[in-house]
Amino acid sequence: MRERFPFDPPRFTDGEIESVARHLVRRRIERAGWYPRLAEPDRKRLIRRDVDQHWTVLIPEAMRCLDELPF
Repeated sequence: MRERFPFDPPRFTDGEIESVARHLVRRRIERAGWYPRLAEPDRKRLIRRDVDQHWTVLIPEAMRCLDELPF
């Protein structure tokens, strides 16, 4: 990974970072099998709520994922 300096312009927009972070949270929740006894619509609603609440936790990981893209 390339070292960043304070004067480097950002490579990705806030929206791109948020999108990747939300995807990472959703994927982890779904793979972990949260809310297995709920009907699918209720489960999806709760997962959406959890993604909305916790996506910011994965901002650093989302930025690492984006930095590893080959362009």
